Amino acid sequence: MLQRSGHPPTPSSNPRVSRLWEAIRQKLAQRRASQQPAGQPQPLRQIRRRRRVSQVELAGRIGTSQGDVSRLERRSDLLVGTLARYLEALGGSLELSARFPGLLIRIDLPGRTTRARRKPATPANS
Repeated sequence: MLQRSGHPPTPSSNPRVSRLWEAIRQKLAQRRASQQPAGQPQPLRQIRRRRRVSQVELAGRIGTSQGDVSRLERRSDLLVGTLARYLEALGGSLELSARFPGLLIRIDLPGRTTRARRKPATPANS
């Protein structure tokens, strides 16, 4: 729809168009926020918030307390398995790699090739 000037309507000229523009702006902002460049480091708390998961909800998923999740998000040194479980509970996965001059090697994490966990072996009946 063109105005008499021959230009498309501006958000302020029509309430309906204004609402549509606002919805588009919000969707674009959400998309930008969820598409952080791969090379940019992000704190765990920011990753969790972008996934729209509370600490309480995440704690339930990984079988710990909200306080433990809070402490985990502030730690600078984590076990690889702990980090992997945290990311899996958010719907992601951990990929570990080593960077050398001119070479990038992906590291295989034993037991982390699938999201399913192995059941412990049961002793034979005596």
